[in-house]
Amino acid sequence: VQDDELRRHRQGQQLISRLTQAYTTRGRGHLEAGRLAEAWADACQAHKLAGADPEVVALREDVAQAMTGQRGDQQRHLSQKDRVQEYIGKGWLSAAGEILANTPATDSVLALKELAEAKKLELQAAVRKVHEAIAGDDIKTAAGLIAALGDRVDENWTAARKAFEQYVGERLRSLLADGRLGLARRFADEVGGLSWRNPDVQELTEIPRRLEQLAAWAAAGAYQRAAVALERIAALLGKTPWITEAVVQLRAAAGAMEKLY
Repeated sequence: VQDDELRRHRQGQQLISRLTQAYTTRGRGHLEAGRLAEAWADACQAHKLAGADPEVVALREDVAQAMTGQRGDQQRHLSQKDRVQEYIGKGWLSAAGEILANTPATDSVLALKELAEAKKLELQAAVRKVHEAIAGDDIKTAAGLIAALGDRVDENWTAARKAFEQYVGERLRSLLADGRLGLARRFADEVGGLSWRNPDVQELTEIPRRLEQLAAWAAAGAYQRAAVALERIAALLGKTPWITEAVVQLRAAAGAMEKLY
């Protein structure tokens, strides 16, 4: 029994070590590419797993330093207070907290700590509302929250954004597969203008507009062009009976048109 427990413990430690290394390596890659928000998120994940591991500590320090110097010479002239306020405004609450934790507790610092805590609570409430909106199929509310807060260096917010994108992708796939094109267009319009981390979701939101375009081509007699465009959409959606049938009909119309000329 002891051997089994020891083996499980070692396996757990090995998994933590691998995950820590993966986060650290990816964080370094983000840092070198200038993606500071992503680098900080990975550094925080590694810190949760490995604590004061030298590589993790070094990564966190390097990312914090890069954040501080991000705006070059002009940024360096900003006061520490201004930097913290900027970080709080961008949602870099952990980075702001790191600076505040090592700053003497003046009235202004205490006020900033209260502001950071209030923003943290606000973000937690937004995360909860996004999940509630998804569960209630309330795309307008969910999209509004995502648009309002954008990107934040917070693992719960990142998870909420991922859940939102998954919901949008699955909903659009379902509507398009069932041929409910009007509903799909209205749904896509609700999330129009948002930035997407998942390129497949980005493409799915564009399909209703593309379907309208190829319908216009077909109406103008450009059957071959419409068929090719529809086949590209089918490749993204997978096997969809109504699209398969539509492609067959467009190909037949294109063939008939060629015979006429």
